[in-house]
Amino acid sequence: FYRDKKKIGHMGEMTYDEMRALLSGPYDGWERVISGEELVVWRRPRPTNTALYEYRAKGRYGDVAPADLVCMQIDLAYRKTWDTYAAQLEFIETIEDKHYCYWEVACPRPLTNRDYVFYRQVFAEKDDDGKEYCLFASFAGTHPKYPEGTKRGQPVRVTEFTSICGYIPDHADFYKAGVTYEYFTYDDPRGSIPKWLFNLATKTIIPGAMKNLRKGALEFGKSEKKTMNWDDFRKTGVIEIKKGDKKKEEDEAEKA
Repeated sequence: FYRDKKKIGHMGEMTYDEMRALLSGPYDGWERVISGEELVVWRRPRPTNTALYEYRAKGRYGDVAPADLVCMQIDLAYRKTWDTYAAQLEFIETIEDKHYCYWEVACPRPLTNRDYVFYRQVFAEKDDDGKEYCLFASFAGTHPKYPEGTKRGQPVRVTEFTSICGYIPDHADFYKAGVTYEYFTYDDPRGSIPKWLFNLATKTIIPGAMKNLRKGALEFGKSEKKTMNWDDFRKTGVIEIKKGDKKKEEDEAEKA
């Protein structure tokens, strides 16, 4: 765990290469729980908490442009129009390429809402064929503007949360429809939710969430309310991964 002088912290730090390897790695030890033409979902017990599961998913949107798919998640004002689980969703600030956000998730009664302080990072890497691979990652964090609630009835703070999604476009044109996604997620809801109930809910929520993403991205592409596009966001909000830089790091690691 890291915390700086402003009491802004983050957990679960992973390198770009580690995240890509997690998304595209083998499925040994993973149980397939959903098999469909457009979506497959796997799970495995969390190594540090076997009562909960980690999930991986892989699917494809043939009619969605990757630029719209990424930007509709970054545009929080627009996200509020399609994310039915978001009781509150606010951007806090950006620090060293980490975009800090606050998110309160509406839970069905009698459950108490959950809330998150998380930071997200967006990476882009040009493959040899000119296609731009995009990785969207979010991790649990802390921020003094949104301290954890301590009173009865306040949302339960989720302090273990990881969400990583890689987007593989069909075309070199990031605005052209056709994209495959690879997804990993884990969080611990804390509180009194039975673990078996949470695992069951997660298993059913993932397909619904993926359908919402597709619907939201299609509407985003036509919307006049969107506040950003990929070209503009890429200039300031994306961490660009260059193959030359990676090769240099690998050579230096071998020398060490």
